[in-house]
Amino acid sequence: MKIVRIMALVVAAVLAGCHATTFEHPPVAETGCDPRLVGDWLSVPDPGSGDTLGEAEVQVDATCTLVAVDHEPNKTVRSDPVMAHLGRDDAHTWLWVDAAWGFKAAQSQQQPPTGDVTVFLYRLDGDKLELALPDDRAVAHRIIDGDLQGDVSKAGGMLLNRVTGKPTASQWRAMILFNDQSGRFERRKAAPK
Repeated sequence: MKIVRIMALVVAAVLAGCHATTFEHPPVAETGCDPRLVGDWLSVPDPGSGDTLGEAEVQVDATCTLVAVDHEPNKTVRSDPVMAHLGRDDAHTWLWVDAAWGFKAAQSQQQPPTGDVTVFLYRLDGDKLELALPDDRAVAHRIIDGDLQGDVSKAGGMLLNRVTGKPTASQWRAMILFNDQSGRFERRKAAPK
């Protein structure tokens, strides 16, 4: 697992291929903070990657304020805090943040429309957390083909998707699903050093 990929998942900014998808509206109504999400979450490396546990970290406090931390070899880089909003749809749990936060954390020259959000599908299983982002290329194709309302643009070498309107529940599930690109984390068991 590349640290760039994990931090991109966390900060919801540009992915390894310079893609991003923002949404005019969140997927569901906000339900409040999920107390199971509160804690420090350490990135889990892919087998054989050479990465180490916790190179990236997601910290969520009791108010659902989220901070992304990148533990680089000679320094630690912390994002500004952002409010994480949560909601549920049947068996799916959703987390969304202000899209501008992710672009700023990634030091992107591009900015999303004011008010847009970046959406994650998240899954908790005890002390394991999995975060998934939209498949940006697939979303672009759906917008171009007229299957989704939105805009696709390319600016500064970056593919930018903006989904407008209110996608159906099945459209949300098709855009964002768990796969081998999902970020995997485990809860920190000991206090940080």
